Amino acid sequence: MSKRISRVVAYLLSIGLILAIWGSLFFNRPYNPNNIGLYQTGKYGELLLIVFGFMLLGAVDLPINFRQGAKVWLTGYIGLFIVQVIICAINYDQFKMWQLFGMFLPIISGVSPIFTGLVIFFFLKKYFATFLDHFTYQQSGIILTFISFLIWAISGTGIGLASNVFGPLLIIAGVWGMWLKRQEYSLRRAIICFICFIGLSGFIIWSNQTLLLQFPDVQKSMPAGMTFLDYPVSAVMLLSSGLLFYSLKIFVPFIKQFLFNNIFLALIITGSPIFITYFNYLPSGKKVRSIVIFICLLLVVFYSVVIEYGLNKLKLGRKIIQVFDQDNLGKLMVNIWKNVKSYLGRHKLFFWTFLYFIILAWLSIFIVSKQGRIDGLNSQNIFWYILAQRMFVPVLTALFLLALFAIILFITTRYWVSLSLVTVIILGLAIADQIKISLRGEPIYPTELKEALNANTLLGMIDPSIIIATVIGLVIIIGVTIFLEIKFPHRVGSIKSRLIGFILGILLWCTPSQFNNPNTPIYYLSRAFDNNPIYSAPTVDAEINGPLLMLFDYSNVATMDKPAGYSQTAIRKIEQKYQKQAKIINQNRSNKLGNQTMIFNLSESFTDPLNFPTAKLASGVSDPMKYIRTLSETTTSGKMLSGGYGGGTAKMEYESLTGFNIGTLKGQIMPYQQIVPSYPFYPSLGMNYAYSSAIHPFFGTYYSRQSVYKTFGFDKFVFIGSKYKIHHQKKLGKSWYLSDETLYRNAEDQLAEHKGSQFINLISMQNHLPYNNWYSHNEYLNKIKLGLPQTSGIDPQSFATYTKGIQYTDQAVENFIKRIDKINRPIIFVFYGDHYPAIIDQNELNNYPIQLHATNYFIYANKYAREHGAKNKVSNSKYVSTADFIPMALEQGNIKVSPFQALLTQVQKELPAITINYKAGSGIEFVDQNGKEVSEKSLTKKQKQLLHDYELIQYDMSQGNGYTLKANKSFYKSAN
Repeated sequence: MSKRISRVVAYLLSIGLILAIWGSLFFNRPYNPNNIGLYQTGKYGELLLIVFGFMLLGAVDLPINFRQGAKVWLTGYIGLFIVQVIICAINYDQFKMWQLFGMFLPIISGVSPIFTGLVIFFFLKKYFATFLDHFTYQQSGIILTFISFLIWAISGTGIGLASNVFGPLLIIAGVWGMWLKRQEYSLRRAIICFICFIGLSGFIIWSNQTLLLQFPDVQKSMPAGMTFLDYPVSAVMLLSSGLLFYSLKIFVPFIKQFLFNNIFLALIITGSPIFITYFNYLPSGKKVRSIVIFICLLLVVFYSVVIEYGLNKLKLGRKIIQVFDQDNLGKLMVNIWKNVKSYLGRHKLFFWTFLYFIILAWLSIFIVSKQGRIDGLNSQNIFWYILAQRMFVPVLTALFLLALFAIILFITTRYWVSLSLVTVIILGLAIADQIKISLRGEPIYPTELKEALNANTLLGMIDPSIIIATVIGLVIIIGVTIFLEIKFPHRVGSIKSRLIGFILGILLWCTPSQFNNPNTPIYYLSRAFDNNPIYSAPTVDAEINGPLLMLFDYSNVATMDKPAGYSQTAIRKIEQKYQKQAKIINQNRSNKLGNQTMIFNLSESFTDPLNFPTAKLASGVSDPMKYIRTLSETTTSGKMLSGGYGGGTAKMEYESLTGFNIGTLKGQIMPYQQIVPSYPFYPSLGMNYAYSSAIHPFFGTYYSRQSVYKTFGFDKFVFIGSKYKIHHQKKLGKSWYLSDETLYRNAEDQLAEHKGSQFINLISMQNHLPYNNWYSHNEYLNKIKLGLPQTSGIDPQSFATYTKGIQYTDQAVENFIKRIDKINRPIIFVFYGDHYPAIIDQNELNNYPIQLHATNYFIYANKYAREHGAKNKVSNSKYVSTADFIPMALEQGNIKVSPFQALLTQVQKELPAITINYKAGSGIEFVDQNGKEVSEKSLTKKQKQLLHDYELIQYDMSQGNGYTLKANKSFYKSAN
């Protein structure tokens, strides 16, 4: 065969390989146990292309030196960098700082495992060549065979393409390619090898499609069975790839740099997790995926031309490569170190300052934590947790400290003074956070910084020894600063350089205003630095993100879109309007709220297990909520529309206590942390009582409840670790949590302790996840089933445990109601489940949006209340929002209303139930009494006006000026 024909065939085969590697993305299928044969065949084909590609790249006739390894590294690094930039420009949320870090040092990161293997292989290729030269053909073949089987035997099973171990394992394939290249070529052998390859591949495909289906035990042995066929160094994979390679190796010498680059880039880009993740987000339609693959091919071809020209023709490219033109790795590292050392020497003051701020950032995080451990995350070691999962949090904090330093330096022109001021600010903030956490179980919020003006009041709350230590520390810092400024003064640069630093510092300190705006790149950039706020646990958030980022994350939160026409005048008109409406409603009501006792009970994760889609209970097994189901027939009851699935407790509690609906708020808003602290007082149902309390048989640090309840005007909060002891403590079986019976017994103690009317807020924990096998005598094991896929880590036993817990709650509720029926005081008891437990896979939520958010509730008036005017039932109760409980409870108790409660009454009576848009995750949605979604456009003019009135009042107490609080709170205060 002529060289020209061979060259053309080599080009065609290379292009075919490139197209096959890219095309494998098109057929990439998720694991499906119902079609395991097709899945296995696809995995075999995908890995065959990768292993064959490594053999080919090992055999390509390119220089064997560090310089070529450097070209491979630079080509791959820049290629992956461009891919990440493009993907992150399309999807901001894909960007993570560790990916840049990992691409620069691929060996320590799984950014692209295939790239890791290729880089190592090409830097060591000269040593592999020396090995092959040292032994004979047979000797090197035997050694390679032994090494291949040894790696296969000891490297374990289940290593997938995303594992960073995967890349280095492929090095053996590259060495096999070098070995096969050196073997004498025979057309007869090539034909035999190709026939054997076809036969072996046919057998593998046949076994995948036939044997795996005929022998179920083979499927059960997965992933061991999968490992045999698709493991990179398995005998089957190396043999099939080697057969194919030898049959085509005559064309290898004609593969030049351009084709090499494209094969190389096809392997690393299609195997990089960020690209695969993005590709899997695309619609599954053939057209979209084909277009994306075609565009990527064009971009890679263009890039290959540019990179080849740049590294070989341009002066800068040649200069970069020459850095790697060394005889051995030792000289290379010495050369790199000399260049790095020289650069650091010229800019040592900047780097030492930045390193100091990183240490300072770490120290601030350590101070906030509890003796170096994260109290809210099973007391994990703070150092290792940050290093392993949030390593860029201290870097981001240090960048802000450096920016602050530049601002102060521009003003003072003194290096040590500026450094000391930044130190005092960040350490002072960290110490203040730690003190507040120790005193009140929560960190400092941005809205509380103004409290620094009340220094005299704050100092009275702090241990005098801490104040003395602080003063001594400040004196020492001032003394050291003066000494350093006199003895070791530093030039701080020209006015121009300081001005540039000042401007850049101001710009950086403006960015936190967008930390909570998902419509901006700044939002995703802060998340890329591992700054992921945990709004449900602000104390944990402060411990792992540090005091500075915690303040940024809780500041400038846009809680709600401003309704049209919001003004003090508009609010006054609404107040007057509903004062009149309250008088109309109160004409037909005889009881006053201040004379009643109201109990709200948030029952953790409570819902009817039989309401789960596809749930079935075996015949003859007792109903897990027999009592509540019977009670619901004679009292107000129905479905409550929860704003969350598997979470969102505090949001539902906020709705029930205030009457405000989270559906009108922006997504991801945590009202307890981001709304309530913005106001000195926040209206709630409890404000209408001379005495209000809350009982929670768990830790009280979550959701900032301690400070929120004070803002609500509560007199008492009982929780584990509070000054009020939890009595009658009892756990069920092996459960971690105190039981509902414990909660109700403590509620009874509170009723007995305070003889007058009162408001009690109960929050249970008994049915909180996890749902391990807590209960030894559980009749629901293997007796209740779900047909839908369940959440990872949840199994039928978990569902049985949850069901048994519901039965225990049902029994505890029955006993509690029997006891409050014996009390000669009017009591209204509101019971509701805050959300479904995360038992069904969340991918199913869009198929059952209403059903999987509709928990059970009931409102019960005790015997004494019914004898004194309370009702058994109220209307419009089949589907309600949590915010409807206040007006419904007042109606059931025949209780007079305030102007605000009159507004809530109109909303509950005349509007469909309000909740969040479940499919979008935020925004308002309406549900009618039949459980059907209702379009806002279908509302009447009167309903739209009512909704607008409600939104204006909620905005006034979410992001507005609180005009409704300025008239002695009379708008919210019930008529007594």
